Amino acid sequence: MRTMRFETLRIFVDADCVHCPPCRRDARAVDRRLRRYTALRARTAPSRKEIMYMVDDAIFLVERGVLTHLDRVGALKNRAARDIPEYPGVALLAAVPAAKRASSLAGGAAPRCDSP
Repeated sequence: MRTMRFETLRIFVDADCVHCPPCRRDARAVDRRLRRYTALRARTAPSRKEIMYMVDDAIFLVERGVLTHLDRVGALKNRAARDIPEYPGVALLAAVPAAKRASSLAGGAAPRCDSP
């Protein structure tokens, strides 16, 4: 009976989730932001609004440990400071790499999900 279900549905009937719903939601948000960040970064002449999106996404991704090359984040910070100095995210972006470097020197580990 189980083999018939597998052959019909193309999935294992006794398959179970690997991550809890909040972790899956967070992982999808990270994937969405990373796709948008890389797409905007590939543009040759992004608009002011797109640079704002890149700044927000970079802050989000650095805080979650996805962006590890802080020199690229620094280059984005310099471009944003030149193009959109009035945007409050620029000041936040300037503080994030310094805080990330300090936490990596202190040996801070990424938080784990404790959901059952």
